[in-house]
Amino acid sequence: MDLVHLDVARDPACVQTLGRVAAENTEGLVFLDNVPLQLRRQVALVVAACLRDHPLLRFVVTCRAPLDIRGENVLPLGPMSQTHALDLYRDRASLRDPCFDAELHREEVVQLVDQLDALPGLIEQAASRVAVFPPGVYASRLGSAPSPAQEEVWQSLGAEERRAARRLAPIEGPFDVGLADDLSVSADLVQTLLRWGILFRSATTGGPVFSMYAGFRSLAQRMDVDQGRTERIL
Repeated sequence: MDLVHLDVARDPACVQTLGRVAAENTEGLVFLDNVPLQLRRQVALVVAACLRDHPLLRFVVTCRAPLDIRGENVLPLGPMSQTHALDLYRDRASLRDPCFDAELHREEVVQLVDQLDALPGLIEQAASRVAVFPPGVYASRLGSAPSPAQEEVWQSLGAEERRAARRLAPIEGPFDVGLADDLSVSADLVQTLLRWGILFRSATTGGPVFSMYAGFRSLAQRMDVDQGRTERIL
């Protein structure tokens, strides 16, 4: 099976050529990496058409939200373990600053990866700036603020999904669908927030439990401005 890799964020025009790529790789695997949210619907239409015309073709797509097309299998990527998150920061930071001493700054790195929800993309972004913003400085500047990527996802949510996130945001620890239902958040809405990467899931002996990423909790608890009126999110 042939593999075709396309970085959509770096080359958005490649979406226009997907039909030709599909025709040349009718039984291959096309990897669409880093699909921006603003191109998600366009990519979804093109991918659906390619799959209709070439049923043996397969796509792997990375995006901050599902494409929502028929036959799609969504694999939400949750947070890394702390060990892997620390290793990732150390490895990426050493590429930018060979003199960076991860052991000397271990406590600061631990604090930073926790603030970043142990998400690999955010960790790589922070590590790439280590020469200018060491981990302690980056963490203090970041505070509890959401990342630009999380802001973009939040703006893409519908009103119902935002209301559900606001109701769940005050929960400090993991919760199950029973507690969500007590807060008027249905299991279907929990599943939607999971698919959008607002929540992540953990397995326990009592069944799955869910947690909200800190950046989205911050967004959900902000003061909301709606038609010129400021309302506190409850």
